[in-house]
Amino acid sequence: PGTSTQNLGTIDEVTYSGLELEAKALISDSLSAYIGIGLTDSDIKKAADPSHVGNQAPLVSETTVNIGATYRRNTDLFGGAADFIGRFDYQYTGDTWWEPGNITKRSPITVVDFRIGLEAEDDWSLMLWTKNAFDEEYNTEFSPGPAPGYNFLWKALPNRWGVEFMKRF
Repeated sequence: PGTSTQNLGTIDEVTYSGLELEAKALISDSLSAYIGIGLTDSDIKKAADPSHVGNQAPLVSETTVNIGATYRRNTDLFGGAADFIGRFDYQYTGDTWWEPGNITKRSPITVVDFRIGLEAEDDWSLMLWTKNAFDEEYNTEFSPGPAPGYNFLWKALPNRWGVEFMKRF
């Protein structure tokens, strides 16, 4: 059995505090990198259900980390007009509570994406890409139902890949 509805509601008062750090670096003429770290503390201060007070807010992860790099180098292809490009992006998202009761949570997830291809600046690009390259299985959404077995669950997209051609006019 299942349900096609979600439980939506409000929490009377929640406080959030956090810190975000970002850094970008040009490591060489061809290689750049970035890192981003987010730390968030949430605290339910007032709720219709007093047992929720002191819990973490739903859908807020305490920790997120993003790391990536891009390699770009001119090639001799097309008279030197095309650059080779390789890029990777790593995303970590920590534990995430699904509801204010802090009963059900998603464990940390790690997703990695890649892109590789050629680009002629201000003209065209041809890229191969993959998202969720290592096929991390996780739920993007969960909403508890009125009874066990009547929950709403939405799974994340599996590994996918494609080819992208873009022409600028």
